[in-house]
Amino acid sequence: MVIINIRHMFLALCLGIVPPFTMGQNALPDVPNIEKTLGSATSGSKPLVFCTGNELSAFTNNLTKNSVFIGWDIENSPSGIGHIVAISDLNQKNCLPVQTLPTGGVMQMKLRTPYAIVDNAPDWSKGFTALVMTRKNASFTDEAYVARLKRHVNLVTKLFSNNGMDGYFVYAGEDHEWAYLHWTDEDAAKKAFATPEGATGPQDSKSIQDALPRKAIANVYSDTPKTVKMIKRASLLARKPGQTREEFLKHWLEVHAPIAHGIPGIFKYTCTVVTKSSFRKDGPEPMEVEVDGIAEMWFTDQASLDMAVKSPAFALLRADGAAFIGKEIDFITEENVIVARN
Repeated sequence: MVIINIRHMFLALCLGIVPPFTMGQNALPDVPNIEKTLGSATSGSKPLVFCTGNELSAFTNNLTKNSVFIGWDIENSPSGIGHIVAISDLNQKNCLPVQTLPTGGVMQMKLRTPYAIVDNAPDWSKGFTALVMTRKNASFTDEAYVARLKRHVNLVTKLFSNNGMDGYFVYAGEDHEWAYLHWTDEDAAKKAFATPEGATGPQDSKSIQDALPRKAIANVYSDTPKTVKMIKRASLLARKPGQTREEFLKHWLEVHAPIAHGIPGIFKYTCTVVTKSSFRKDGPEPMEVEVDGIAEMWFTDQASLDMAVKSPAFALLRADGAAFIGKEIDFITEENVIVARN
């Protein structure tokens, strides 16, 4: 089941409506470091990921009715993060897999890496999920902020992991926090924050960072068939005179094609070997062509295509092609994918 709407902001923690935490940094009480991920509920299922981008369609076009996609649109998002963020189970670019805590626990978390602090929620498509998206207070240096943020993560875990919060995934940036908290239900979250001890979590957050405005993304999945447009460069290739078919295919597939791995901006590259041709007999005239193979490159947009053709790797691919291709014609096309089954 796709989650398509979150009804509320992240309660007081994200809204920052609780009075600021006034205790000085040097006077903060110690909080035990979480040494390892608590639980492993999602380890045996489809991995969850942190997704970000600036085009919602980049994600929604790949959703199925069974996908998890809980998203928000962020105003003035932090550096390196698009204004669209989501926790999902998609497997695609712009999505980072959630990892278990490293040796040393929370205090050894790498920056810009999603970690599972609490992983006791087997199904994020149910229950209540809240987003934390914040930027550090101006009074903190980046180094001081990261240290305090890690303490805050330990504090939130201590306060809520036994009080209804069964999922807590965190991505720490140099000057921001991106996190998801999962609760058994929304009432459990409200009750947890309503206690005097629970209120110290929002207080601590407010003392180091400010919540960024956001709105929940709704209606991200539809059963209506989609038309996805991409730019494709298609090339019809024929071998040189005197060259055997086997020689051509060996060089094309084993020497030439691997060069494409170094081309930036390319979305997909295929080499199709022509094994047989035929003509229709019900009207259309035969089209006489000599083709041994068809090379196809896909690009998500014109900017990606332009970046690819200007790259050194593309120049190398062209130079190598001149050494073994006898005839070639290239087409730039706009591909319309009407049916695409995973």
